[in-house]
Amino acid sequence: PLSMEGTVTLITQRKRAERHNEILKNISALQTGQDEPMIEEILKTVLRDFGCDRAWLSYPCDPNADALRAVKEVSRPDWPCVRAHNIALPLSPATAETFKKALASGSPLWHDPETGWPEALREINVELKVQSLLYRIVKPKTGKPWLFGIDYCAVAHVFNEDELCLFVEIGDRISDALSSVLSLQELNKNE
Repeated sequence: PLSMEGTVTLITQRKRAERHNEILKNISALQTGQDEPMIEEILKTVLRDFGCDRAWLSYPCDPNADALRAVKEVSRPDWPCVRAHNIALPLSPATAETFKKALASGSPLWHDPETGWPEALREINVELKVQSLLYRIVKPKTGKPWLFGIDYCAVAHVFNEDELCLFVEIGDRISDALSSVLSLQELNKNE
């Protein structure tokens, strides 16, 4: 029985690693473009492969900013996009506090049935009907940091270590993709 348990564990770990690599391979293939639709396609891949209800990018992740913009958001039909695209929204004290924590953390932060929701994020939990939330900072080579996140709305989700590791790696690829997009925008602006 002990050897069977070890074999099952190795097979499970191998399958997780294969799935992880396949997702990253798909995202890397999307990075060959250098335009904004590439970012949306990456978010669609995240939506599909994480089985979440929304995937999004907001800018800037700066607690001292006057406003923030939801630059990209994709969602399932039952959970339409709720963040206003490219419209500057005033930065609430709760959002500023969330940004401070995300910037200080350096790793993903999440709120789910096991971790609970801090007071600063209760408005997101209630207003956006989010039951579980995972987010992290992404830092392109130029400009201020961005915030990348996913929402589970229909059903609460408890995040596992594999998902957190994959989310970090996807965030790194989003940073690279944003670097390409922002560099191209800067070149076009200077021409």
